[in-house]
Amino acid sequence: MPRFEEFARENARGSAEEPMFTLQARGLLSLNHAAFRALGQPDHVVLLYDADERVVALRGIGKAHPNAYRVREQGGSYLVGAQGFISFHGIKPLVAQRFLAHDYGEGVWGFALAEGRAVTNRRGAPKPGPARTNRWRTTTDGFEVPALMRLGDAAPPLPAYVARAASNNEPPSLRLGALVACEPLGQAIPTSELRERFLKLMESRAIAELISDVSYVDSNSSWKRWAGNGRLNLEAGLTVDSNDDEAVPPIAWARILLPDVGMSSFGRDPRYAEIITHVELRGQGDDLVEPVDIPAWHKRFTQALALPGVLAEFLTKSLDLSTADDPPAQLGISLKAPHGMLELVDVNDLTLLEGSSVAPWYMGWVIADPTGQSSEKTAVELLRLMCDYTLYVDDYESALASLAK
Repeated sequence: MPRFEEFARENARGSAEEPMFTLQARGLLSLNHAAFRALGQPDHVVLLYDADERVVALRGIGKAHPNAYRVREQGGSYLVGAQGFISFHGIKPLVAQRFLAHDYGEGVWGFALAEGRAVTNRRGAPKPGPARTNRWRTTTDGFEVPALMRLGDAAPPLPAYVARAASNNEPPSLRLGALVACEPLGQAIPTSELRERFLKLMESRAIAELISDVSYVDSNSSWKRWAGNGRLNLEAGLTVDSNDDEAVPPIAWARILLPDVGMSSFGRDPRYAEIITHVELRGQGDDLVEPVDIPAWHKRFTQALALPGVLAEFLTKSLDLSTADDPPAQLGISLKAPHGMLELVDVNDLTLLEGSSVAPWYMGWVIADPTGQSSEKTAVELLRLMCDYTLYVDDYESALASLAK
């Protein structure tokens, strides 16, 4: 007669289970049961980081400790919300990675970032794919696009810009910001070569057509390298060739921010590469730029929605970096006019609402979404927001209905 022994669920984890940590792309740090036991089965931990060795570690701590993070059990593993910690240190992974735990003594267990292995998806979950840049949804929630909320803050420290800003004599401008998730840059490409490739990006047809469509570009103008800030923060300016380039502000300027492991993100999401393109809306000579109608702005917004795709192609083909669709690509559009948006937008026969005051700025944000709309239809939605919240015009729906059928 068999002698049955009841199976203890605790043994399902396996007595030989090795302590493991998993760093998820969204910022959660998970521990398997063996790692939880090794730490002393704590309710709270402190998070530790060695920047030189690139090692993340944990130590059990009491709830009253000022830097305590709660440990939550979920489905047989244990979770720590480490979003702020990994964002501060610029170590957030593009995809979830698993690490073998190491004992560093005195109750400290952790893992080396260099030893991470991508987590295999279970239950048919889709694997992260390359960045999507062909379908979009609009948003008015700035918390969804924190980097784009600060789009207007970036400016090159050029004397001509500073002097003109102080005199309140700035011309109208268009500024675009695009974000695409990609892997860290690394050191394979020399800094000078990075700058050269960035210039070629800014000389690309899609960017050149957009700039020339919104502003007069002198035939003697060309993109030139600017100092930026190291190899991860590159800048360039579209200036007219002369003996004194700093005397006149450039027609356009651009900045690209590239992610790398261990680099401080200064509040940015370190998973993203980011490009900012600023264009001054000028006419030929000293002429003011002429306002254009809503269909013309629909064309311009559609052109702007190509910028994330241009950035994604640059990352993959020029820098040999893999992109990802999680987190999704983003685009921000910012328009400014000294006295009001009617300096840029000709509303034709549309009626301005009584009691309204046309705003001197417009900002629109979009996020890549596989269930979203085409660029042409997304541009219509951006114009709808402009009509409602910037221009304050009435009966505009029929004018928008014909733009993207």
